[in-house]
Amino acid sequence: MYDTIKIFKEGAICKDDKLSNVFERHDEGGLLVGGKLKNLDVKCGCRGLSVQGSLAKYHLPSNAHTLTRRMTQEAFECLSDDLGVDVCSGVCSRVDVGTIIETKKPPQDYFKTFGELPRFTRLQAAKETLMYKTQNRQFVIYDKAKEMLQKGNRQQVEKDLLAWGLGNNVMRLEARFLNLARSFKGGLLAKELYNEKQYHSFVREFVEMFNKIGTMKTIELKDKEIKTPKDAMNLFIAMYLQREGAETEIVEFIEKLKANKMFDDKKYYTRTKQGLFDLMGVNGCGMGNDDYKEIKEAVNEFAKYAR
Repeated sequence: MYDTIKIFKEGAICKDDKLSNVFERHDEGGLLVGGKLKNLDVKCGCRGLSVQGSLAKYHLPSNAHTLTRRMTQEAFECLSDDLGVDVCSGVCSRVDVGTIIETKKPPQDYFKTFGELPRFTRLQAAKETLMYKTQNRQFVIYDKAKEMLQKGNRQQVEKDLLAWGLGNNVMRLEARFLNLARSFKGGLLAKELYNEKQYHSFVREFVEMFNKIGTMKTIELKDKEIKTPKDAMNLFIAMYLQREGAETEIVEFIEKLKANKMFDDKKYYTRTKQGLFDLMGVNGCGMGNDDYKEIKEAVNEFAKYAR
């Protein structure tokens, strides 16, 4: 379940005999020593020790599979041994929670199924990645196989996927908690990540974030009753809006309206935005969409068997 983490251990001094690409530099606080521990970025200065990176990739051959609660504890114990520091008592400021799903089609083919997530900005900066973001949280859906290919050779990627019993169509769904200091008074200790209560709390938050994503129904000409030219024009606009990236364009359009102070009544901006989303089918008939049902069932399986 866990992948990327960011941890700080105040006042700690780590061993550097297992670090590669070791560097030294002076910052405002004094001497800073850092390097790589496998894939993890490690820095040690006068304030303490920081560790950042994929805990799954550190502990497993790759992060084509994520860490269970028990494996998370084992990973932190290994990390503590490698650094000579009790990392488990460090404060965790970021954690990524997610799962891998083998899909029937390429992951990006499912993106058009997912609409808006309340209070999040929906972005599709790349063909293989769909992101919802706020200042402190992100929910990301992406093509895991493509992401692995960007960082390694095809032969190794295929070997890694085969080792986990996965094919070429692999979707990663990931909730990123980027500022845990705001959610946990005094910070969240790393050892709490494998505490059973906290572990399942993160699972619930992941599922709740996914469930709040609006769904879009696929509009077909044969499903619509066309009686007037206006009906036909609205259908054409709706089908146009369902193309990739239209949600972002709607948001940008509303922001331009606001910047130009087009409406005296501020509620009109919200009504215009919601009207366009309604027209394109956001939050409509999602449970009847086979693509959505496929991903929804996989997320439910993840939540049911998360250990």
